[in-house]
Amino acid sequence: MGEHGGIFLLDTQAKAARRFFTGASKPDLKMYPDCPSVPASFNTHGIALRPAKVDGTYTLYSVTHQPFESIQVFAVDARGAAPAITWTGCVKLPADFRTNSVTAKSDGTILANVQMHGNATDFISGNITGGVWAWDPKSKKLDLLKGTELAGNNGIEISPDDKEIYIAVSGTQTVAIYDLANTAKPVRTIRTPFYNLDNIHWSGDRLIAAGMMFDEPACGGTRKQIQDAHGNMNCHRGWVVSQLDPKAMRWRILAYGEPNPSFGGIATGLVIGKTLWISSFQMDRAAYRALPGSQPEPAASTACTPSMGLNYVCGMIRPEDFLQIGSSKYLVFGGSGASGGIGMIDTQAKTWRQLDLTKTRPDLKLYPDCPAIPNPKVLNAHGIALKATRTAGLYTLYTVTHAPFESIQVFALDARAGEPSLAWRGCAKLPSDFRANGVTATSDGTIIVNVQMKNGATQADYMVGKITGGVYVWKPSDKTWRLLPGTELAGNNGIEISKDEKEIYVAVSGTQSVEIYALADTTKPLRSARAIWFNIDNIHWSGDRLVTAGVIQDEPACGGTRKEIIERGGGLECHRGWVAAQLDPVSLHWTILSYGEAIPDFGGESTGQVIGNTLWLSSNNTNRVGWRALPGLK
Repeated sequence: MGEHGGIFLLDTQAKAARRFFTGASKPDLKMYPDCPSVPASFNTHGIALRPAKVDGTYTLYSVTHQPFESIQVFAVDARGAAPAITWTGCVKLPADFRTNSVTAKSDGTILANVQMHGNATDFISGNITGGVWAWDPKSKKLDLLKGTELAGNNGIEISPDDKEIYIAVSGTQTVAIYDLANTAKPVRTIRTPFYNLDNIHWSGDRLIAAGMMFDEPACGGTRKQIQDAHGNMNCHRGWVVSQLDPKAMRWRILAYGEPNPSFGGIATGLVIGKTLWISSFQMDRAAYRALPGSQPEPAASTACTPSMGLNYVCGMIRPEDFLQIGSSKYLVFGGSGASGGIGMIDTQAKTWRQLDLTKTRPDLKLYPDCPAIPNPKVLNAHGIALKATRTAGLYTLYTVTHAPFESIQVFALDARAGEPSLAWRGCAKLPSDFRANGVTATSDGTIIVNVQMKNGATQADYMVGKITGGVYVWKPSDKTWRLLPGTELAGNNGIEISKDEKEIYVAVSGTQSVEIYALADTTKPLRSARAIWFNIDNIHWSGDRLVTAGVIQDEPACGGTRKEIIERGGGLECHRGWVAAQLDPVSLHWTILSYGEAIPDFGGESTGQVIGNTLWLSSNNTNRVGWRALPGLK
């Protein structure tokens, strides 16, 4: 794609590349009268390779900006030991076109996808900048396909029957599909989950698109945000390669990755055997990797050593949820595994210790359900909530506890002097058929619990969209659990309360959404925010940030979504990639804080907390918590 880039041939077995076109030409001036001879040097942007009439021969079309805007055409013969290439002609394009990609029909009609032309350049802001132009081999005329003018026409591909074209649109992160018989409007459109589309091509029977992360924390946000701030548009973003079913209009993620200083500008993905190949419009290289999920998952390391950009504090028993204690350096966590108890992490020293649960100061008038603390050696803690009291440094800690019985356990947490300590205050028992997940509370002591499953419902039920739980409220005045009508959802998970205690934010695993309710009337949600590409687990305030975390929805390393795995009878133990994101509960705008690929050493990411410039992650299925510097910090 560079100034004298030309055309190269890559041997995917030898992992070697060489210049492919070296000047051989056999002009077909009758077919392509615009260019009497091959340019002395040229660059190549988008390409298309279409079968010719003789098996093993092809026509290669190349978008070329230098020495002039054109589609250069070549004959490729792959019948011998090594492919050969010969230039046959070109179709000149208007000088003010900035063409991105090309495809062609079997009759030689060329379809040029023009990303920008004239003064129309700002597709990142959603402005119409381009269109698809068709060159007729009979009339030699170039005509706009009306209706294809979009915000940043990027890649283009044609259906096997030559009846439809698939247009990747950068400004809207969509693939727009047109019927070539009538392009007045798309017949179907689909938006990508979380990345900017670049090229789209057939790779065997797979229709594959690739591109860069849309909201990239390492770069400071979306390209629109960076453009508006006059920032660095060349910052390397993470990347995604995915497969589209153009009939069912369904994406399947093939692979994704974090930003890499050695590789950026990901544009095309192709699958050869069990290997994924990735191109770049910024670099002097292509990349390859095994397709995730094509090999057995490696065993997790027992060592507490860093992996894939994460550092660890190890030794807990499934620390599913944690919260910063005020503005201190400490995180209090619940161990959700058997005898997990409650612990505390020193985020500066990167150490932890179990908190003593034997100290008691029961308030039997407020919490009559438990005359004494359950056996501390058995007690576990799933979701937690930490509410400040009127006394600075004193907090009430609520824990969802499954063992020795289903309940909300209540503790006084004293952080006034040195390291925090706990004193057990009592409990509110839950029905034995409840499987509670998250908890929050109001300043008057009202407890609000998010019950994920009840009445025998299972994890598999909510992952296929069945209603399994609900939000229940316990008031100190009557000490009775009551369902908040309208809050029965498909997998109620984490829960948080607004700063003014007027709204609750309910994380829902089955719909990958946060449902926001007014506590004055929970009949239906006031607002809803869907997290398209990750399953939401816990949601908590972290200072002034409302932060949620969870695992990647469509994880190629695990074979797809959890719903798909359940439906084919698989297990859910496979570690998925993860996302931590900040939600503006008013505008419903998501900001990605960080994300990472699936790794054997860490999984089940469920809570994110930001302390200073560090992101902390909890886990519901390992013996550790993770931490890393927030991406994008200098």
